[in-house]
Formats: sequence, C-alpha cells, structure tokens
Amino acid sequence: MAGERTRRFTRSLLRPGQAAELRHSAASAAAVAVSSRQQQRTGGDVGH
Repeated sequence: MAGERTRRFTRSLLRPGQAAELRHSAASAAAVAVSSRQQQRTGGDVGH
C-alpha cells in the first residue's frame, strides 16, 4: 500500500544525515539534467 511505503520513507528520514543526503542527491540530479538540456540546446558535446 502507498501508506506503508510513505511511512517507511519518512521513518528513514529520521536517521541522522539522511534528509541532507537526499537533498544533495536531488540537487545533483537536477544539475545534471539542466546541464544536459543546455548542451542539447547549444549543440555541445559532452567531454569529446
């Protein structure tokens, strides 16, 4: 059930540093996505 999954997720956030780690992961993923979109728009090539 969705309620059980939500409960399990929020319980894991009680561990020290878990919320900060998730924020960092989300910020990194967003930065990569934005960078990819900008390179597609400008026709840039990644590392080549």
